[in-house]
Amino acid sequence: MRNEDRLRGDDDGVADDDAGRARLRRLTTVLSLLAITITAGVVVLILVVDETRRHPVRAQTLAAPSAEARTAASPSRTPAPTPEALSAPVTGGLRLKAELTGHWQSVGPLVFSPDSKFLASCSIDVGRVWNTATRRIVTSFRRTERNVATCPVAYNAEMTTMVLSDLHETLRLWDVASKKAVKTVHVPGSFLSSTVLSPDGTFVATGGKSTRLWDSASGRTVATFPEPKGTVSRVALSPDGRTLASGSDDGSVRLWDVTTRRLTATLPPHAGRHLSALAFRPDGKSLAVCQKGAIVLWDLASRKVTATLKAGEWTEQLSYSSDGKTLAVMDGAAARLWDVASRRPIATVAGATSVALSPDGDMLATGERDGGIRLWTLM
Repeated sequence: MRNEDRLRGDDDGVADDDAGRARLRRLTTVLSLLAITITAGVVVLILVVDETRRHPVRAQTLAAPSAEARTAASPSRTPAPTPEALSAPVTGGLRLKAELTGHWQSVGPLVFSPDSKFLASCSIDVGRVWNTATRRIVTSFRRTERNVATCPVAYNAEMTTMVLSDLHETLRLWDVASKKAVKTVHVPGSFLSSTVLSPDGTFVATGGKSTRLWDSASGRTVATFPEPKGTVSRVALSPDGRTLASGSDDGSVRLWDVTTRRLTATLPPHAGRHLSALAFRPDGKSLAVCQKGAIVLWDLASRKVTATLKAGEWTEQLSYSSDGKTLAVMDGAAARLWDVASRRPIATVAGATSVALSPDGDMLATGERDGGIRLWTLM
């Protein structure tokens, strides 16, 4: 081989090596830029999601919750969100006051104390009581032997006693001052669909396979009310504690005289079956009944319906303000405030799992699927 041919061959090899290195450098640069772009996109997405979660009013519409099933330990059902609920914004008339963090899963029932200074909450992991001014946890109620949380469900009028329920077979009466259970009541073979405490704290009313009254001091059954075949889905006590309302699966509501144990009236199904909530107006003159697609307002003197408010497929968790002018409702996947006089919704929070209106009517609490609780000021 001639020298010039050998030299030319060496030059060609060097050129090929240089071209390969150049291509490798270009490929490395492209991959690096792609990695940086993907990382930046992920960071921006995380920041946007976090900002939306922390500032729901700024986001205007709360994100649609995932379609997770509510566990049996949660006292309320959460159906698939309706299109109406998901499209409802946080409307005018509400201003976000505070966010409480202390649960890890979807928040169930919320209960204000009679003076509105404390808020009780529940989730599958734990029940808690919050000071609404300091936003701190006052006390917690851990899981029972059934591995479900014991949920705060009611205060007495004097705020000395709270009733807790695990929704299965156990009730606990909790002394608020000492933060200790003073009485445990076992209800064998009964699923506790609903529990209320009398205003004076002397007895507890429960729904389930039957309607019962329990003596708070002894923990013994003092009355069992005859009911039609089927379960008692909800119970409610009038503000004076003299009338017990029991709602059955057939959609009817029975009114009982607590003293005589006698049936005084039966309110027939007005909007079909699937009764899901009951609430007496604070003056005791009216009863709100949640049924599928409607909130029915009954005048108890005339036994007539005075209004029917259109609602979602599954409506529950009713609570009145102390003046009876405002009604808070958990409506599908949205919490709504109704003006009772005008029969119109005045505020909506989409994406909520539970709701409670403070007795003074100044504050709305909503539970969220991520375990958060939001306190809203009514404007």
